[in-house]
Amino acid sequence: MTDQLGRWFHDHLSVKAATLMPFGRRKFLNMFAPWFIGDTRHTIKLETSDAWQEKHSCLNVMGHLVFESAENSAFAWLRQQLLAQQSNLGSNEKLANPSLQQLPKETLDLLYLIWKRVVRQRRWCPSNAEIKLCIDTEQQPNPDSRIRLSKTLDAIGMPKAVVQWQWGESERHAFQSYRNLFNRQWSIWDLGEIYWNESFEAGSGWEKSVSDIYHLMGGTRMSLGPKDGIVDAELRVHGIDNLSVASLSVFPTGGSSNPTFTLMMLTLRLADRLLSRRQ
Repeated sequence: MTDQLGRWFHDHLSVKAATLMPFGRRKFLNMFAPWFIGDTRHTIKLETSDAWQEKHSCLNVMGHLVFESAENSAFAWLRQQLLAQQSNLGSNEKLANPSLQQLPKETLDLLYLIWKRVVRQRRWCPSNAEIKLCIDTEQQPNPDSRIRLSKTLDAIGMPKAVVQWQWGESERHAFQSYRNLFNRQWSIWDLGEIYWNESFEAGSGWEKSVSDIYHLMGGTRMSLGPKDGIVDAELRVHGIDNLSVASLSVFPTGGSSNPTFTLMMLTLRLADRLLSRRQ
């Protein structure tokens, strides 16, 4: 019997750490704005190397850029409308109205963005939007970060999940180390001003700015034996030959970015193994 089930829960942590004010906005966007190949969007990720991580005893941490329009802009309003349709929100849902004074200018800006997308295959930044640097990091594996079942039931009578999600010094160190790295590189590039929202100093309250990226991992951790996890390297549950788990829950660590493709490869490998047993 093992108590490893539900342990080692983790996610990618993200903080909007700084606002970038490039001297030449169009030149900067030509360098860093996302581009499309067909319908697939490609975004630049400013990754750290294995050597740098080892030198600084740091988790896998990286940065990327996001564009934020004002809440009362036409772009934010349009985005809310699209999200409302995707979420099937009712007609009673109240969405912020765009500023009427800005509509003429923003309409031209929107047409330019559409032209960029269709003709140039680029995702452009609205002229009134801020350019933010987001820092994302994996988490230090922690057996006390776990998922439990509550005695409270949901609408269909199933126990609700209680998530005991923890992070601490290792994650703070990763954020601060990347901040220092990016700050030096930005100075070398000499592309403009940078305004930091967080220092990531201990006791600065940086934790309040953390959000997750919905990359929920852990809970049925991959391990060499049942003392440290639930499944082996072939995704078999330890001690049960005909039971396998194909889920992000098997990930022992998070890496730097989206885990979906890694899961797909693990699942395809599992499918090949199960198929070979039938032949």
